Amino acid sequence: MGCDIHLIVEIKNEKMGKWEYIPEVLRSLNDRNYSTFALLSNVRDNFCDNHFPVRGLPPDISGLRFRFEPESEKRRRIYEENEEEEHYKLPDGTYIRWLPWDLNRTVTPLEFAAWEGEKGIKYSYLKDVKWKEQVKIPNWYIRDPADIGAVKVVLRPKDIYPTFEEYWEKHKDKDDWDEHAQDYGRYKVDFSENGEYHGHNWITLREMLDFDYSDYIMEKCYARGAIWDAFKRLGGVLPEGMTVNDNPEPGTIVQCIRVAGLREVLFQWEPENKVRAWSETPIFEAIEELKKIQQRYKVQSENVRMVFAFDN
Repeated sequence: MGCDIHLIVEIKNEKMGKWEYIPEVLRSLNDRNYSTFALLSNVRDNFCDNHFPVRGLPPDISGLRFRFEPESEKRRRIYEENEEEEHYKLPDGTYIRWLPWDLNRTVTPLEFAAWEGEKGIKYSYLKDVKWKEQVKIPNWYIRDPADIGAVKVVLRPKDIYPTFEEYWEKHKDKDDWDEHAQDYGRYKVDFSENGEYHGHNWITLREMLDFDYSDYIMEKCYARGAIWDAFKRLGGVLPEGMTVNDNPEPGTIVQCIRVAGLREVLFQWEPENKVRAWSETPIFEAIEELKKIQQRYKVQSENVRMVFAFDN
């Protein structure tokens, strides 16, 4: 599993003196970028030496559970768009979107290669068998709809549900959220204990503008300590601008395990074009998005902030 960020944007109502949630999504931070996650909250930290202070949730946050779009409106939008979707038709005439995980069946490499993936799902991955020696073996799986008598079909929502009411009854969210309590965007964020997030933090636009990003844009690479020792013994000279950390502090549990029996060193050097390297980072794009929000809502940079946490 990977790690994803869950984020909201707030502005401070300067007249009321309180923070308010606003209908904005920072698309620049939607994708996984572990270097950026490390910078924001010391999460998935393999290379980051300088990150924002990790402060948890702000005590004056505007709420804990946020739905960016009422569930009924989201479902109505999908129903009216009526785009084609893959389904599996069961013997009783009902439909399911996804095949159950318990249909996974281990197969040989030859069976995997010969099986028609269009009928269902097939996938492979490397499984750890000796993590200390970093030995992995490939595994092959298929999930065959025929095992439950299902047939793969491509249909539109209105092909299955003649009315929206029928579609809504089947797809509505069964949780206890008030679907109209917060009406923003298309996703959900749950900062309560039920959300099971970690690395909670918040950062204002002013803090992002003032931060030193020189470490963030550095090029970095781990190498075996023996390579560095041999390089020095043979009279090697590092190129100008490159440095080596001979005893880097492990940033993650995985890295702690890896370096326990194997010394590593960290090579780092400045990018050839620092301006371009900075402009291509998700943080640069996020700052530009927050600046536009600041202008749109006519507030000071210290009164715009993002609040976020991570899963897995």
